Amino acid sequence: MIVGEKSKQIALCGMLCAAAIVIMVLGVIIPYGTYVFSMLAGMAMIPVCYEYGAKQGVLLWIAISLLALMLVPDKEMALMFTLLLGWYPIAKPYLDKLKNPLRWIAKLAICNLSVILVTLM
Repeated sequence: MIVGEKSKQIALCGMLCAAAIVIMVLGVIIPYGTYVFSMLAGMAMIPVCYEYGAKQGVLLWIAISLLALMLVPDKEMALMFTLLLGWYPIAKPYLDKLKNPLRWIAKLAICNLSVILVTLM
């Protein structure tokens, strides 16, 4: 990888990490923003996964999750991002490779388990 390309990668990941945290912090202001703003923060993962692959996506997800758990006042929003909406853009291409009935069952099971975990915490 060229040095300039690595710098672009680090800059993109850093800016998207900061944007995701700001989106989640702003989501505290709006009622019922817990789910909407954690989903919008999860959309920050898409360009990194598309451009640099799942490995960089996982690293960005970990960074955003740790910062969200420390900085976002609404812990349910941070947990919703960490347990469901943050890693889903990374897993979606792999889930889409499954055959149709199995794909829907896997997606529903993952969603339900994640929501149960957030509710229990």
